[in-house]
Amino acid sequence: MATSTVKYLIICKYFVAFTKKKKGHSVSSANKVKHAQMIRAEKERQSKKTNDVITQIRRNLELMLQLKNEKSEEKKNSISSIRYDLTNLYKKTLPLISYLKSSGEYSLNRQDLQQEVISACCEEINERTLAVKNCQYEKANVLKNIAICRDYKPKNPIPQLIPLEQFLQLNNDNLPPDIQSDPHLLYIERLKFELLQRKQF
Repeated sequence: MATSTVKYLIICKYFVAFTKKKKGHSVSSANKVKHAQMIRAEKERQSKKTNDVITQIRRNLELMLQLKNEKSEEKKNSISSIRYDLTNLYKKTLPLISYLKSSGEYSLNRQDLQQEVISACCEEINERTLAVKNCQYEKANVLKNIAICRDYKPKNPIPQLIPLEQFLQLNNDNLPPDIQSDPHLLYIERLKFELLQRKQF
């Protein structure tokens, strides 16, 4: 098999192995585009070379046919020369036919490797699609729970707290900055302060 064919097979095998790495190590779009360009260029080179080989085989066969159909007088005078030419053309044609056979095997191998590449890409797409759907499901579930919490009406009335300004004036020295900057923690501290005040009364 030609050197370019071997290089192509090595490139395809490397790409397939690279795409089958563990999750979190996906192939970038630039690498995929570069790989596709390499495949396209290799395919064009192989196609051109195969066409040249087919053209050469046709030319050799035409020469063989021409030598075979020469006049009988010429055959008698130069039969040894004609045999030599036919043998020489036959020897030149055999490697070309062998190359076509190896090109057919290479084409089948390339199809298998391309199928592996496509399967790896489809698997990655399926994983990412599933991840997006899971994220959308989690988002919808969280929004649903938030709506339920907002619509929830407690059985006990919400306690009336002292105004925030008054609470900060009374407890400004005892409140860390992180609590003052967090509305949730600040509300909890106001509840604790209200409970303590009611116990004292």
